[in-house]
Amino acid sequence: MPAPATAKNFSSHHIKGLAPVLNLMQQLGFGERVCLEGSGLASGESRGVGQGMTLEQEFRIYRNLLSLSEDALLGLKLGQAFRFESYGILGYALMSAATVQSALETACEFGSLTFSHFRLESISQGGLVGLLFKQASALPADLLAVYADRDLSAVVNALKVSGLEIALDRVELMHDGQGRTGAYEAYFQCPVGFGSAHNALWFPLEMLTLQLPQPDPEAEAFCKARCRELIQGADTPNSLSRQIRDRLRADAVFPPAESMAGSLGCSVRTLRRRLAKEGINYQSLLDEARHERACELLRGNLPIQQIADLLGYQEPGNFTHAFKRWQGCAPMMYRARLAGGPETGSNDH
Repeated sequence: MPAPATAKNFSSHHIKGLAPVLNLMQQLGFGERVCLEGSGLASGESRGVGQGMTLEQEFRIYRNLLSLSEDALLGLKLGQAFRFESYGILGYALMSAATVQSALETACEFGSLTFSHFRLESISQGGLVGLLFKQASALPADLLAVYADRDLSAVVNALKVSGLEIALDRVELMHDGQGRTGAYEAYFQCPVGFGSAHNALWFPLEMLTLQLPQPDPEAEAFCKARCRELIQGADTPNSLSRQIRDRLRADAVFPPAESMAGSLGCSVRTLRRRLAKEGINYQSLLDEARHERACELLRGNLPIQQIADLLGYQEPGNFTHAFKRWQGCAPMMYRARLAGGPETGSNDH
């Protein structure tokens, strides 16, 4: 999905792709420290804001995972750790799409905002749609299978978590199958071929019209606009918008522009002027940070009132209104969907 990262510096966006993986490894009985051994990353840094990571560091970590688990099919399990939310603002754009086709188009347009080493494309052929993962950067031979398996498994899992059962026609993988054709076919519930020029998921064309559960055109447009800003490079490590995002995420507080400008050693006028040059404004950065933090907090059990307070809203109703604008549903409904329970929009205050 994502464009290749350079060996010099894997962005903080990409390092966040370690969090779901490390969470799953912990469930398998392997702590973060042993998973990161020899990578130069300390426990906690893999979740850190503004932290960089080289490709060599990531490769070392994945080799650790394979060695610890002694599981040649680990990539399939790792893919199950990813949800749409794992991809940040891109994930929210996908969740807000109306149909599978719309989500697929968004994923192909902004695939470089994911954690993959493959470029995502889609093609139609003989009544089928192929979601192709073409290698975008050189991968060590010993890691090709785990990355390929992870990415295809992540797509299938994200759709299942959204309540969609995509009946695959076939799957194609670049690696040799490791002598486990039966295990792969049992996992994907379809024929699986190996030694392909690319990885691919093939499914019937009519499945493009399947409706996603949380369509919201306004939220989708907001999130896609933010994705375009990231693609265009407004979020480079030295940009003011990146500095502000890092502070908002690290501190989990949401100060007015005047306070943020003072902490950065500039006037509020300078702050606004510099952000305008980067194609964004301070309120958009606040909304984005609050949106991400709200989704994180709603995965827990805090009352809506307390979450509103933590996000800087004096009235829970204002938080509910903002969340509906971002996510297309009320906070309690979002929490119910995460839990797989009945959806209820009442009692949001």
